[in-house]
Amino acid sequence: MQDIARLVVEARRILVLGCYHSFFSAQQLAFRLNRAMLDAHAISDVSIMQAYSDILKQGDLVIIFSVQGRKNNYEGQLKEYRAAGVKIVIITVTPHCQLEVFANQMVVLPAIAQEYSSDMIDDMPTFYLFIELLMEAVQKLPSVENDR
Repeated sequence: MQDIARLVVEARRILVLGCYHSFFSAQQLAFRLNRAMLDAHAISDVSIMQAYSDILKQGDLVIIFSVQGRKNNYEGQLKEYRAAGVKIVIITVTPHCQLEVFANQMVVLPAIAQEYSSDMIDDMPTFYLFIELLMEAVQKLPSVENDR
């Protein structure tokens, strides 16, 4: 957690990605980072993700929330982000997910929903708890002055 918190604090710009239901977690993290006066944007639209390939540079950070960690929504952009020197953090509940090959850091959280056959159980609360723990770790680090 400390390593990811340090990446967040040191990042020039933070892009938080999530598709479908995972986007709610991306929005929550971006909102919390903005309240901590960090430049963060949540995006779910693939065409906007592609446009950021020309914007993101070394010193920027991409955080992806993905329950299943499939690369089909992200593969092209992640290759370009990595080529530009952007750090990538994957937050998932799926061990050994397809996105792992692109990650500088990956966090695999407990998969509550996979333990039950009911659609009533959801993994989003696990993502939200991670966000709270990350924000606590960010708050404990000294601010880093850079060209934000």
